[in-house]
Amino acid sequence: MSELKIVITANGEGSRMKAISPKPKHLLYYGGKRIIDCIVDAMEPFGHVKVFGFYPGSKNAENWMVCGSTDSRKAQLELIRDWKNVLIVDCDVIPVFAKPTFVPDFKEYFEWLPTQPNDYIFCFKSSLSKYCGLHFTFDGAECQSSGCLESAIEREVSERPMLRVSGLYFLKYVGATVDRMTDQNSIAFGMIGAKMTSEQTFIRVGDPEDYLSALK
Repeated sequence: MSELKIVITANGEGSRMKAISPKPKHLLYYGGKRIIDCIVDAMEPFGHVKVFGFYPGSKNAENWMVCGSTDSRKAQLELIRDWKNVLIVDCDVIPVFAKPTFVPDFKEYFEWLPTQPNDYIFCFKSSLSKYCGLHFTFDGAECQSSGCLESAIEREVSERPMLRVSGLYFLKYVGATVDRMTDQNSIAFGMIGAKMTSEQTFIRVGDPEDYLSALK
C-alpha cells in the first residue's frame, strides 16, 4: 500500500500578519507553542510530517525540508512535482480533528486516501469572502460526500454560509495539480474534480483577525 506523505507548506512571506509581527506567521505562538509546532503535533499521528520552507527552525529540525524562497505556491509545489499521495497542509490552519461527517475515524481515513484515485479537498462553511469559495456538484443533497469540485473563486461574497477552502489538500499526483493551477497561489484552482471532506473545527490563524480571535 502506498503511504501518505504529509507536507506543511511554510514558504510564504505572510504579508497579512506583518501588522502583528515581522516573523513568518507559522513562527508566531498559539497555546504556548509555535503555530508550526502545533500543526506538526496535530498531523504526526497520521504519518511522518515534513515542513517545506526556507526557515529550518531549531525545534523539530528533522521535520524540515529546507528550500529557498519561492515566488508562489505553484513554484514551491513544482519542487515536489514527482511526488504522489501527498497531503498538503497550509501553515496558517491548525487541524483539530473531530469525528468527520462521512468516515468513522481520521486515522482510517488518512490510511484510506492513498488507495483512492481521486484528489480530496477539505472545506468548511463560512460567509466570509476572505476564504476561497468552492462550488461542488452533488449527486444528491448538498451535504453528501459524493460532491466533486466544479470551481474555485477567490473573494467570493455570499450572504449565506458556503463551502470554503480549509487548508488541507490530498493530491494524488502533485505534478498534475501544478499543471492545472490557473492561480499561482491557490491549490484549489488546480483541483477541479476533487472530492470533498467537510470540517468545522480547524483553528484558522492566517490573518490578524483570525489569529487574535483564536488567542481569545
